[in-house]
Amino acid sequence: MPYSINNCDTADLLVPYLANNTIYIPPGKKVGFNCKVNGNVTELTFEKWQSYGLDLGTTIKVTPDIQTIIQWGREMLQH
Repeated sequence: MPYSINNCDTADLLVPYLANNTIYIPPGKKVGFNCKVNGNVTELTFEKWQSYGLDLGTTIKVTPDIQTIIQWGREMLQH
């Protein structure tokens, strides 16, 4: 799970506004969001999560190698 939201319930979605992000996950992993659906805690797929209007514009990508991450850090510090 990319993040955990306590007391997530689709009947009353009061969650932080998150959108237009990139979530990086290890190869072979899936993204899931734990939330109550009809009173039962369920792991929602990313697509189902977005169907509730959450994380719109957010994308899922495979975690890059360490050299790429270091390069990103260098680029951020140089600008």
